Amino acid sequence: MREEEKDVLLQKEVESNSRQWINEIGRGQFEKIIENESMREKISKILSVWNQKRNEGEKSQNESSNQLEMDASNQWDQMVLGIASLFLFIQSNWTGPPLSIHLRDENLFQSNNNENDREKSGEREGEEERASQWKGLFSLIEKGKLSECMEVDGEPIYSKTKSTPFLLIAHEILVKRIDELSEFKTSARWWALRLLYKYQSLFANETNSIRELFIKYSNELLELEEIKGDEELFARLNLEIGLFWNSDRNNTKSRKFFLTAQETSGLTVNLTGAYGVRTKFQSFQTPQLILEAKSNRKIKETSAEEKAVPQSISQEDETYLDKPKLTEAKENDNLNPIDQSIILSLCLNVKNQNPQHGLTTEEMMPYVERVLEHPNDWMIHSEALYLKSRIQSSNDRLKERAALQLQVLVDQFSDATLTVQKEGEKEPTIPQRCKYIFVIAYPSFWELKRELGARFLEMGAAATALQIFEELEMWDEIIECYQIMGKNQKAESVIREQLSIKETPLLWCVLGDVTGEESCYEKSWELSGKHFARAKRAQARLCTKRNDWKGAIENFEIALAINPLFSNAWFTIGCAYMRSTEWQKSVVAFQRCVQISPGEGEAWNNMASSLVELGKKREAFYPLQEALKCLRTNWRIWQNYLYICMDLKEFQQAIIAIKEILELNEAEPIDSEILRVLCKAVSTNVIDSNGVGAMQSTKTALENLLQFISSKVSNDPALWKIFAEYHMDIGESKKVIEFLEKQVRAAKKPSWEIDETIFKEYASAVEALVEAYLAEKSSTSLFAAKSLLTSILKDQTVQDHYQFSETYHNLENLKEKVLQVAASIKK
Repeated sequence: MREEEKDVLLQKEVESNSRQWINEIGRGQFEKIIENESMREKISKILSVWNQKRNEGEKSQNESSNQLEMDASNQWDQMVLGIASLFLFIQSNWTGPPLSIHLRDENLFQSNNNENDREKSGEREGEEERASQWKGLFSLIEKGKLSECMEVDGEPIYSKTKSTPFLLIAHEILVKRIDELSEFKTSARWWALRLLYKYQSLFANETNSIRELFIKYSNELLELEEIKGDEELFARLNLEIGLFWNSDRNNTKSRKFFLTAQETSGLTVNLTGAYGVRTKFQSFQTPQLILEAKSNRKIKETSAEEKAVPQSISQEDETYLDKPKLTEAKENDNLNPIDQSIILSLCLNVKNQNPQHGLTTEEMMPYVERVLEHPNDWMIHSEALYLKSRIQSSNDRLKERAALQLQVLVDQFSDATLTVQKEGEKEPTIPQRCKYIFVIAYPSFWELKRELGARFLEMGAAATALQIFEELEMWDEIIECYQIMGKNQKAESVIREQLSIKETPLLWCVLGDVTGEESCYEKSWELSGKHFARAKRAQARLCTKRNDWKGAIENFEIALAINPLFSNAWFTIGCAYMRSTEWQKSVVAFQRCVQISPGEGEAWNNMASSLVELGKKREAFYPLQEALKCLRTNWRIWQNYLYICMDLKEFQQAIIAIKEILELNEAEPIDSEILRVLCKAVSTNVIDSNGVGAMQSTKTALENLLQFISSKVSNDPALWKIFAEYHMDIGESKKVIEFLEKQVRAAKKPSWEIDETIFKEYASAVEALVEAYLAEKSSTSLFAAKSLLTSILKDQTVQDHYQFSETYHNLENLKEKVLQVAASIKK
């Protein structure tokens, strides 16, 4: 990689002018690059080819591409044009301030200054001339068609995305025509990664096409020795890749790349504790969670006069401190901006790896506080404030101030001349806003506002939230607000009003969600040219509600063929396949589900059930283990696991399953037949799945289990009988009598004297115990047998009900036998 390529990747402002445009990128002068005459010519040719391909189809694609290749002789300028276009798009949607020219899909030019201001400043004439140039430049884009052309896998981009033409230009250069940038192959792929990361964030759902391209380019870059050998580049690359997987909700992959970035950067992080206080009037010290962090590379200190810091809303009040006050407070070293970004990514990892709980937010806060100590970069500091706001939004005491902090972050996007918050600080320049935008998970402007609306909704301000969502044209959230306000009919009328203005597939789909009419989804599907996957997914779910499994399967198959990255869709179609007894297809569906969402425990369990139906019990063993990792407290999955373990002779795992079932659901009776088979397997030394005799491998664990069951269950005579049979098989006669006595006590249930079924069960238990007494032949045992039988036979109620029954007669014969044995022993 050339030095100038690295300078552009890191957005450095250098004195050398070995390559044109390096300083312009470093200084954030992206509009200057776009307005250059030669760049405008390149844009015109790119849009011309794009428009021709769209209108004429694949037939003219090769000819147009070749024509453009001959014209685009300067690869460097071509790549710079793509980079500048990408930054202008990011500035319009992420960092702010808004561009001096504002391009919309409808090919309109709008100035952000009002007309009077422009007249006063004398700039109106110049802006009109500039507008004329841009109108001519984008005359190739048909009105209202650009957003539709930017769809991927049937997923539309957000309707209020700004400056979409710049995204189109960047995408055409850095992705579609990337092979033409052969002189700058490495950096071109890196910029393609960055574009794909931002492009993906425009969609409400993940898209497979973007994911596959991202994987391709990231794998190529990770293998390059020139990047591996540069610690700064390799750390940044891993961090950027990790953030993509974090947005894709793949926690395992994101964590791997975050830790690699930390290791490469040399950042040391230690989450520890120190004594301090949380409140102003706290009289005793308590342990406080803090983060110790140290950068391996020194940072150039910036004077206070040069720093621009976003406004921070203090959470301190008359009682609570904004952050813990430590007993032995020490000044922490400043951190490298990349290391600050890594710390924030590790904070995200804490959230990803733990349940939504107060302890999780407590663990996240030290990461944020450590970054906020030293404001080195505008956007990194903004990201830390954003995370702090999200963490504190779960605290009822801090919820309102957290919303105010979010409001400040929303406001700072649009304010091109931010007021100074502290004396000596300056407003952020465009480079300060853009330099580290790719190494943080900072949300887009509309996502910030969406979250602000959600906060108001949580606080009960539904009308305020509704106003925000209407401004953003977020129809699902608008419907939710109306439903909370009890205005369901209003929700429908609002959607129909929008449809009367302009019909879109999304609006028809939302109307279907409100009314439950299948015809709305069909209209959405037809209007989109049969590629709006959400319509088919919604129609499929409607079919499942009325148990139309065939219809659900047909609609889901169409939707998943367009965009397969929907784990819930794969799960539901898998269930539909199970209902239709298409077991092999259900296995494939659940496999696709867990590939996208490995933590979907029900999918693992259903996959195992389908494999069992196919007779593949050994293959079902692993999915059940994965299901238990996700849903360890689900006793039904443990029960499925128990049955599989017994069939596969995994006796030790079966014992673990029985214990877990007892712990999780004491009300559910133990499967006595399973326990009998397990005891018989050990007593007869059956060979287990590992080729070892069960007597050798499982005897101790089984006896511990029996003892555990004894402590949990005391009223089930069948269990005591199993215990007795087991000890009889292994020759422990004393324990046989002990468990048979417990069986008799358990069998003597209320109304045993008058309920024939209970009496027979009790008599059977008594007979087994007496036989054991007779086998022992001790005087004590014989006396106990005689006393037990006498107490039953002389019971007046028993005589009245059963004196002439076979059961009563058997007990009399057994007593006679006891008396005979006792007499023979005396002789």
